[in-house]
Amino acid sequence: MFSINYRLSGEHGTIPAGWGKTLSSVYPATRDAKAAERWMRDRAHIYSLDTERITALGSSAGALVTLALGTVDEGDYRDELSLEDDWTLATTNLEQSSRVATVIDQWGTLSAVTRLEELSPGDRIDSGDAPVLIIHGTEDGLVLFSRGLEVQAAFTAVGVPVELQPIDGAGHSPFSARLNDGRPQTEAMLEFMVEHQQLDLR
Repeated sequence: MFSINYRLSGEHGTIPAGWGKTLSSVYPATRDAKAAERWMRDRAHIYSLDTERITALGSSAGALVTLALGTVDEGDYRDELSLEDDWTLATTNLEQSSRVATVIDQWGTLSAVTRLEELSPGDRIDSGDAPVLIIHGTEDGLVLFSRGLEVQAAFTAVGVPVELQPIDGAGHSPFSARLNDGRPQTEAMLEFMVEHQQLDLR
């Protein structure tokens, strides 16, 4: 398991034209996450990684980023800036892929995907995207439960396997809460990965 970091608001670095202030932290955060994925692939031989079975898991803002990892094109959040614009991109294993096999979204949104589509026309969510598990509290006052329903609808529309696990009465970031069927969230996550990555845990 790798725990990655990414730039937050106030640590923007170079932002492509048109992003504006509202979602300006989305670009560097998602760019950093994709770079981290490429770094893992570059060092797969060191850590004995199976690069065909990588899961991206994130909560809240982290889920926004992981949903982008599972959907956007390879050049997105990478090619909007040239090396002349930001030389640090040259250190991010550009020859590697940033794709993942499955995505676990805890109370997130598709903001990083939809914002990109607004600025660079073209659907990013398609039938080849990674399967998605959504966990979302029905009383979330920060990222409304309706956002989770939007994620579900977007992937359902293109035939991507998607599973929504609501937590009735839960607010934002209910990490310790059990799902409505009584399972811990971690159990549902593992079962989802086993099913969609065809894992053999014996």
